Amino acid sequence: MQERMDDERKPLGREAARAVRTGSEAAGGAGRAPADRPGAAWDTAAEEAMATGAGDAAGTPEEAALEPTPDPIAALEMELAAARAEAAACRDSWYRTAADLENIRKRGARELADGQERARAEVLLAMVQVLDDVERALAASGTDAGAGSEVPAAGPADDPIVAGLRLIRGRIADALRRFGVLEIPAAGTEFDPHVHEAVMQAPAAGVPAGHVAHVLERGYRLNERVLRPARVVVA
Repeated sequence: MQERMDDERKPLGREAARAVRTGSEAAGGAGRAPADRPGAAWDTAAEEAMATGAGDAAGTPEEAALEPTPDPIAALEMELAAARAEAAACRDSWYRTAADLENIRKRGARELADGQERARAEVLLAMVQVLDDVERALAASGTDAGAGSEVPAAGPADDPIVAGLRLIRGRIADALRRFGVLEIPAAGTEFDPHVHEAVMQAPAAGVPAGHVAHVLERGYRLNERVLRPARVVVA
């Protein structure tokens, strides 16, 4: 009986010893360093690479101190200089535009005045031509007393048509004088190509050479402008 119990106790002791050894190995494996575990070398290399990259990116404090920092005053001065240059360009453009507008205004006013003067001269020249026709009619009647003569009082011997022509001539001459149209002196004066138009040259008794001997068509001046030159015969 005692021997059987001893035989049963021996296998049980071997199994217990094996269990204790396995537990010890497991406990020892849990307490070993990470380098003894599978894959521990890869984990350590990754951690070192990450630490090295972070250090390179951050740099040392000395390197950070040597990097130039932007100057806000210099940046503001550059912006101010650019704004001043832009303002100067805009001001110059405005001056040029204002000068162009002033020149356009003056040119327009001058062209308008010239156009009005030309239109006025054309109307007055038409009146002068009507006066010429009236004078020709009076000259044909043989009763012409000259331009600007007073209209004689009507009488039984007066032709009413001649009296009417003289009245018309006086009215037209007065209207021309009011508008600044004056006759250009010609007979007996020295020939002036600016106000005289020589039709022919012929000797004339008592008239010096180079002077106007006869007036074929009277000339007129509008202020300082020659409305029509006088057509003359030069001695």
